[in-house]
Amino acid sequence: MEILAFTLHIADRLLFSAVGASDSGVIIVYVLDIVEIELYGEGLPSLSDLYNDRSNYYGKFKLSSNNESPAGTLLFEFASLISSNYGKDRSRMELAELSVAGSQLTELVKEGLVLEKIL
Repeated sequence: MEILAFTLHIADRLLFSAVGASDSGVIIVYVLDIVEIELYGEGLPSLSDLYNDRSNYYGKFKLSSNNESPAGTLLFEFASLISSNYGKDRSRMELAELSVAGSQLTELVKEGLVLEKIL
């Protein structure tokens, strides 16, 4: 669920810049409802709660540019969170790999939103 919450956060950031706060919020709530029903059903932990918690956390960080240190960026913090929650004692290389995976996921989300003519 962590990766899904991260993916939704990225989608929300992209939507916010394209359609504004009101419309992006409506779209994300709609997607959250569908995902919770279709993928998780009833009785499982709330994706909405996790998404809200993570969005508050991830909202503190900026996306990195190619020429700056990844420390303190959204992708680095995502990698650190995954590492600390699911695999103690990760090396710097593993954190970098998780950060790259997060970056690739970000691009896939963006491509999907462009294909759907939302961005």
